[in-house]
Amino acid sequence: MDIILEFEIAMLLTLFTGTAAWLFWATLVRFASGYRLCYFMYSLQKAVWLFYAFPVLFLVIRKQNQDQGYDIGSFATPTPLIQKIAIPLALVWLVGFCITLGRFLCAQHLAFRLQHTYKAVTDSRWEIYQEVCREQHIRRKIGLYEGDMSLTPSMQGILRPGIYLGSMEYSEQELRLIFMHELTHFLHRDLWMLYLLQLLSCIYWFIPFFRKGKAREQYRMWSEDACDVSVCQQVDMKEYQKVLLSVAIAAAKYKYAVSVNICETQSDVLRRIDKMKKHKIAKEMKRSAATALVVGFFLAGSTVAYAAGNGVAAAYDVLYNATVVEYVEEPQPLKEMEEYYEADGWQAHTTVIEVPESAMNARAKYTTFSWNIGSKILKKTSSFYVSAGGSIYVAVSVDPDDKNVNVGIIDSDGSKRYIIGSGDITHEFAIDTSGYYSVFVENRTTTSIDVGGHYRK
Repeated sequence: MDIILEFEIAMLLTLFTGTAAWLFWATLVRFASGYRLCYFMYSLQKAVWLFYAFPVLFLVIRKQNQDQGYDIGSFATPTPLIQKIAIPLALVWLVGFCITLGRFLCAQHLAFRLQHTYKAVTDSRWEIYQEVCREQHIRRKIGLYEGDMSLTPSMQGILRPGIYLGSMEYSEQELRLIFMHELTHFLHRDLWMLYLLQLLSCIYWFIPFFRKGKAREQYRMWSEDACDVSVCQQVDMKEYQKVLLSVAIAAAKYKYAVSVNICETQSDVLRRIDKMKKHKIAKEMKRSAATALVVGFFLAGSTVAYAAGNGVAAAYDVLYNATVVEYVEEPQPLKEMEEYYEADGWQAHTTVIEVPESAMNARAKYTTFSWNIGSKILKKTSSFYVSAGGSIYVAVSVDPDDKNVNVGIIDSDGSKRYIIGSGDITHEFAIDTSGYYSVFVENRTTTSIDVGGHYRK
């Protein structure tokens, strides 16, 4: 059950993190619309989708709690009422995930079947393609295929990538531009990101932005714009735009499950041409300003996400406290234990080992310890201040439980007060004089023992 609940909380926190990053990215897009930052904003958008994919915030909060002495506190600890809610929610999510994933796998299977109808290109187009690959410094083998199932060129596959030409005839210059465009998608790792977005659409199927494909479409548009900018830096922009328009006239009959086409529709091409023109006349942004944007993006997004995460953790604490069922045991009468006293000087015939106090969670009421104590060894904590009129409460569990140990406190003058017991031992030491004290456990037996416990200052 804990695993199910942790998964749901991790998903919620990851959704908060990604949404915060996306909102700041969208704000930067508006702010930087007059600058040549197309490729820059496209790269930042990749980071946004990674925020949706990895549960960074959940892992940070969990690690923070563990470093401070808790496993995870009440955070992600179920109560009967939370169990009744969490399990049905998990089942509903799983059904939606399986349905969405099944649809994608069916579409992908159809795409693989269509790919087998294509034939490898071996004529002069292959030589042109190889030349463009060398110009782009691509050493990996990427296939080139042709067929009648599509009219527009596209790149498909991440394990075995290939460029699939349609049934249209192209001149040598048009082929070079098409190859440059599709190979730029390969260099940008756009197919990997599209597969990631498809997976996110399955995970967040309950979010319309993902379920309806808006996230994938948004990335596709920016990836095409970034690709256009990269290609236009190497060739004449007007020639490149002519190729886009000629290909757009014949829109694709079939779209594969995951692919990157040189164009989708005529309206898409017109939008991209307009974007290229604006990019050409836009102002350059100074590198220092661009760096400040990146730093601001990550700091602002991280701050909002972390605040939201802490808010979720605090809200869960409230929910846990409101739904937890507490079982109150009848108090057992405490057995009075005799206190023993030894003045300073006992250290001469005792081996003393000090164990520094570890960092504890701010919500912890007790300082815990777990020691292995050898024969004739006394282990004590670091000194801490206690005012007169206060007390030090100590609880210890001894293993083996038939071994007697001394449990007590050491005063600032070096004298010690202690009780003798075995098994589970608890005692409260009254403090009459303000000063520095430490808690100790002494093993006077002939074998080593394990003790675990806590004390309250």
